Amino acid sequence: MRHVFALGLLVIGLPVGAFAQPQPVLHCYGTETQIGVVARRDYFDDRGFVVKEIYYRSSDWAGRRACTEDTLRVYSIKNITRDTLGRSLVETERSPNGEVDRIIRHEYRGDSKVASRDTTSAPDGMRRYELRCETSGNATQLYYDNRGLVVGVMGPIPTDVSYAVRWGTEVDGWSCGIAVANGSVYVHLKNGTEKETSADFVDWFATELHDARRALVPLLPAFATMREAKARSRGTGRLVRPHEAANYAYNLEARYGRLSPGHYSLVVWHPHPISGVMLRSNAYEFDVPGNR
Repeated sequence: MRHVFALGLLVIGLPVGAFAQPQPVLHCYGTETQIGVVARRDYFDDRGFVVKEIYYRSSDWAGRRACTEDTLRVYSIKNITRDTLGRSLVETERSPNGEVDRIIRHEYRGDSKVASRDTTSAPDGMRRYELRCETSGNATQLYYDNRGLVVGVMGPIPTDVSYAVRWGTEVDGWSCGIAVANGSVYVHLKNGTEKETSADFVDWFATELHDARRALVPLLPAFATMREAKARSRGTGRLVRPHEAANYAYNLEARYGRLSPGHYSLVVWHPHPISGVMLRSNAYEFDVPGNR
């Protein structure tokens, strides 16, 4: 019996991967997520690290959303490339037919297991989103357009990227900047003071949109009526530290409807977070392509 017990200890003490590769594990969520996912299946390497995840929706339209194999339908597939420490370096997300939807790359400082930078790219390699974490704990979020220019920045403002944002004149330490991408206008407030402040982004900010002939594009009558009728809300608060920026994206079509193909120029006035005086952005020039 002693020999059997000793052998059992040796077996338990062997490293993961000394035998067969771990089998996939199906996790049932119990309730579906906002995008309708009900389950995830994890695949492991011989070290026990997850290297592939398959997400499922359910075809059980009776409302039970049962997590059974015959009702599961692939929603997306994620392949994970890891380094010698087991850290995720590259995550490739694919659609059910195998086409790449997006690629996420992680960078680390030293042997830290927390990424210092996450970069999300389109299948063609063009950056779409970036999260940078500083050693101080502050983080910067960057949103990119199809030209590789930053249209949205949250947090400390990096100097090693190119910006599409057009900043207006600073008033009492604050300035407004805008950029347009994918049908949204990214309205920014930049804090040039030495005081951390909560800035409210409101949907009743003023805009002027001109077409290629410099003619003023009118607001949708329904939008103009709604804006005049409803009380001015405080909006969405963002905490903005000294010399940092925050933004909020608003749908441009909700204000102007579907724009005809052509060249446009947009200016925004947004209230100062302290005094309420209207901060003016610089004009942002953009094109609406045809055959949308």
